Amino acid sequence: LLHVSSGINAEYGGAVTKCLNEDLESTACTAPDNVVCVGPVFDGSKADGESEKARGCSAAVDTGSCPAATCKSCDKDDCNVAAAAKFECPSYVVDGEGLKEADAKKTCFKAVDTDGKCKAPGDSAKAANAATFGADNVCGACAEADVTNKICMTASSAVSFGAVLIPLVALLYTLF
Repeated sequence: LLHVSSGINAEYGGAVTKCLNEDLESTACTAPDNVVCVGPVFDGSKADGESEKARGCSAAVDTGSCPAATCKSCDKDDCNVAAAAKFECPSYVVDGEGLKEADAKKTCFKAVDTDGKCKAPGDSAKAANAATFGADNVCGACAEADVTNKICMTASSAVSFGAVLIPLVALLYTLF
């Protein structure tokens, strides 16, 4: 019976022998009781998009040592990958009575494998709403009241990429 369990364990990754460190480099787990990898979860309120849980090897964890709100654990080599991905949002500046897109973009963070959200001025946005669309506030979805009042529109970071890709494909098509 023990032999069968070992075979099943190996099939699903077996004992962890290495985990990613803070620099996302693979590092060997040195102690025999270091059996899981731990790392941060996505936290949109943090500057780098990740909770403050350190990455590395750890003894078996429980909800006290690795609470779900700030920590994730996994049982395969190097499974504690980045929880946040970078994307950019345009910020906006006052232009007369309205707003226009600024030259600089804001680096934002989103959960891996999700679309990032950016705030963009809606039809009713005025210069008085500039703080909502400044570089410090442009990451994330609009407040529901601002959407209802047409002050703000939520744009997807994936849509921004498509807005560049479609004209590029059309240009290439016309050239060939």
